[in-house]
Amino acid sequence: MNDAVIEDLAWGGMRLNFAKTAVTAYLQNGDTVIGEVESDNPALQMSFAGKIRWIEVYSARGEERQRAGIKFDEGVVASEILFSLRPQNDAGVAT
Repeated sequence: MNDAVIEDLAWGGMRLNFAKTAVTAYLQNGDTVIGEVESDNPALQMSFAGKIRWIEVYSARGEERQRAGIKFDEGVVASEILFSLRPQNDAGVAT
């Protein structure tokens, strides 16, 4: 998916938005995906592997599009910016 847009990027995964095509129409929950995050900002660039956790089809301005939630596999080396967002030990845990 060369034209996928990242709508949300977090420590554990991302949400992608892309045009529905003959290739992407067959994507489903549990499918393995691999790719790269490309950016003018080197701190965002990274390669990833993961699984589709959910996928939806919708229409925007007469074009069929898809959104997919991707959960990164363990061992994915996060970009510098994502690494700074990783959960800290006991962060947010009430005492």
